[in-house]
Amino acid sequence: MLLAVFIVLLINVYLLLNKNLTYRSSAAGSLVSVSFQPDNNEIPNPERGFMRQSNIFVDQPFDPSKIGKKDPNDTVDWVYFHLENYRDPRDGSGIKLCADLSNCTSSEYQGKLLEPLGSGKGLDTVKATFDTARSKGLKLVIRFIYNWGPGSSSDPLQVNPDVPLSVALQHLNQLKPLIIANTDVIVAVQAGFVGHWGEWHSSKYLDSLTSRKAIIDELLAVVPADRMLQVRYPRYVEKFYGGPIAAAQAFNQSGLSRIGLHDDAFLRDDTDGNTFNSSVKGQKISTYCDSSPNAIQCWRDYYSQTSQYTPSGGEAGTHSSTPSTFAACSNALTQLSKQHFSFLNNGYSLVTLNNWVNQGCMPEIRRRLGYRFVLNKLTLLNQVAPGGNLELHLDLINQGFASPYNPRPVYLVLRQSNASYVKEIALTSVDPRRWLPGQTINVDLNVPIPQDVPNGSYSVYLWLPDASASIKTRSEYAIRFANQNIWQSGTGYNLIFSNLAVSGSPVTPIPTSILSPTPLPSSIIKSPTPGSLSPTSTPPTPTQISPTPGTGKPGDANGDGRVNSLDLWIWLLHFGQDTVNGAADGDFNLDKTVGVFDFVVLLQGYGS
Repeated sequence: MLLAVFIVLLINVYLLLNKNLTYRSSAAGSLVSVSFQPDNNEIPNPERGFMRQSNIFVDQPFDPSKIGKKDPNDTVDWVYFHLENYRDPRDGSGIKLCADLSNCTSSEYQGKLLEPLGSGKGLDTVKATFDTARSKGLKLVIRFIYNWGPGSSSDPLQVNPDVPLSVALQHLNQLKPLIIANTDVIVAVQAGFVGHWGEWHSSKYLDSLTSRKAIIDELLAVVPADRMLQVRYPRYVEKFYGGPIAAAQAFNQSGLSRIGLHDDAFLRDDTDGNTFNSSVKGQKISTYCDSSPNAIQCWRDYYSQTSQYTPSGGEAGTHSSTPSTFAACSNALTQLSKQHFSFLNNGYSLVTLNNWVNQGCMPEIRRRLGYRFVLNKLTLLNQVAPGGNLELHLDLINQGFASPYNPRPVYLVLRQSNASYVKEIALTSVDPRRWLPGQTINVDLNVPIPQDVPNGSYSVYLWLPDASASIKTRSEYAIRFANQNIWQSGTGYNLIFSNLAVSGSPVTPIPTSILSPTPLPSSIIKSPTPGSLSPTSTPPTPTQISPTPGTGKPGDANGDGRVNSLDLWIWLLHFGQDTVNGAADGDFNLDKTVGVFDFVVLLQGYGS
């Protein structure tokens, strides 16, 4: 049995090596390197940066001047949709159920529906807001609110109250089709609805934990799964959904993975205006940090972990005429980095914002809000045959405070020198949401070049467009790298190489059947040493496969960062032997024997 399996494996090895040699002979290019120069200016990029705050009163006709840029590099508007005038305590026939709005009970309070599309306001105003943002190349962080603060009263809960849960859910149900239809220009949806400014404090009707969770649950159902929410206080997120988000949970579209945080009292004091506390007004919300010696730091750490994979932002908070000591540039840069801020209100608090200007850190903050990708070096084959694989190694760094959080495709684009032919090749294994801040990222690819690409000289681009078909081809919604002389403003492409030769006879791609191991019997024998046979278990699952030490690539025997024919030869030369050198001898599953399971590991990584 062992001999038969080994012969089959040798045939597969021979065919795979033969295909590899054919590829090399058909595209006899050499590896060349290109270095890139950074651009130290602020780079406008989608879904990040300082944002203008806009107040849209839904019961009024839309004013398009409400949506726009405060600074030329702005790409985000922060929109408060005001629903104050839909708190009317009347039933459907217009009969007043409660004489005094501030004293209505939940059962007396049915609210008022938003005007339908075609009325000139209500839902028309909401739709026009989205349409205007799209026409101006902007995106929106949105929040629905029932009041703009408490006003003057000894009892703030009786002034400008919010609404009962039934009314809020009714309004949210009306808004659902517009939210779904305009997801392309939505950055994130803030939970809102509850309390003054929709900031989840001072609520008359929605103070219970049951009602608050119901608001988030309904938003998770209404907002499309590829967009995230933001909640004001981490204690509620932990209470309702657990967390913080681990790397393995990120972007899996579960409820927890879709809930980020917003800090609207950033650097106001040591707790950021009670952001980092377990309790509010004597009520314990979460016990998550109870065992920590420093609960405030515990909640900061919770926020920091979750914000690696979700949108984080808000506004600098102070009610004083002088900035908080916590708002000094040194601490501001540290906290913006730890909380992974992607966006900030550029209108409040001016006391804090001006302090950053005066202390000199504002230019750095403007550059680093959100992601900031800087290309360092590219190595690639300068010649490839149609149907062959273009070997490409890209080194870049994320200098921003955060990484992207919404889905974004990545394409390698080939454009013939005379611009007569353009080919977009999706790099489906690349996810820029995983390009975390402060990290150097290595992108190692063998990109299959379609057989129908004509021979000629090509420029090579990286293109990171918006995932939505409605705005995919608009350059203002594509990610721009922070490098000199690579941005193509007309297309949104980033030029990374200028003279790729596609030449030679078309190469037939390696068939999947060659790249996949021949099915093995359920019971198989491997040999620790020649002549000494012992039974073994079933093949290892993917979670049992260990990366080669030093490279992180399963199947890389010689440690050069690639899995190719050289690694196959190393495995073949040591087949059947015990080894103490691990992957260096072809023992990729590290069971101290070079056998057929190591060949499975190598095939899974071949070409990477």
